[in-house]
Amino acid sequence: MIKMVKHIFFCAAFLLCAAFVFAADDNKVEDIPAIRVYDAKEVLVCELTEDVDIKAFNDLLLESVEVSVDDAAFVPAPTNAEIAYRYEIFKDSSNSISLLIYANSQIAYIPNTPKSDDMPDVFAWVLFGEAYNILSRPALLKKELIRYQNRYNNIFVYDAKGFLVSAASIPSALEMFGKIMDIYSGDIYENRFSGSVLPEKSVHKGRQLLYRYTVWSFNNETIRIYIYGNTDKAVLTKSFPDWAECTLSKEGYELFKNPKQLIKRLEKVVVE
Repeated sequence: MIKMVKHIFFCAAFLLCAAFVFAADDNKVEDIPAIRVYDAKEVLVCELTEDVDIKAFNDLLLESVEVSVDDAAFVPAPTNAEIAYRYEIFKDSSNSISLLIYANSQIAYIPNTPKSDDMPDVFAWVLFGEAYNILSRPALLKKELIRYQNRYNNIFVYDAKGFLVSAASIPSALEMFGKIMDIYSGDIYENRFSGSVLPEKSVHKGRQLLYRYTVWSFNNETIRIYIYGNTDKAVLTKSFPDWAECTLSKEGYELFKNPKQLIKRLEKVVVE
């Protein structure tokens, strides 16, 4: 399991696009002078200039894109939606990408995606609940982004609608999670999404989603573990087009259905 979750790679064009837009090289954050947020009246309401804030923003956006991959939640560009905020994300001092957030829709849309034969014509996706809450309230953006700092120790737990229900900072969180999965899961079966650029179907296959656990890999991507209410099977996702499925033991299933208890177990593994 540990070997599997550490084997991370990019191979989808839209994630390459997201990496270009959001994922600044940790050694070249100075290339991005700022992230500026404007309201519907073009009034500047927030500006991120500190390295730590920009890295945290990158992590939030990449998490939202990767979750949309799992949900097959890429959509057409909104036509009648009311724009609430426009984020200008600067690649350097003269070039930026726009990110639109809407007042009456949880869609995020990049209208000026870099053009390429390998890129989707429209780059719009449905934000999970917590991501929309953060991006639609830029006055609180810096405060909300604090949770994304120190990414490699972060564990986030979300409910079926994508709202945060629990979180913890645990040293080497990915490694600890891998140890827990080794204890409580059976054989892991790897799969691939259908679709050459965008996924055609969700990994959930009609299952009743209970929780999504998110941890960060050392390649600055997220590993997502999905737990369901109507099956003891868990789904693990990394980079498109790869995902995996395993069956949890009875004890493991009960543990993963209780995020607070699971986090306590992870903290115990660290001590051991």
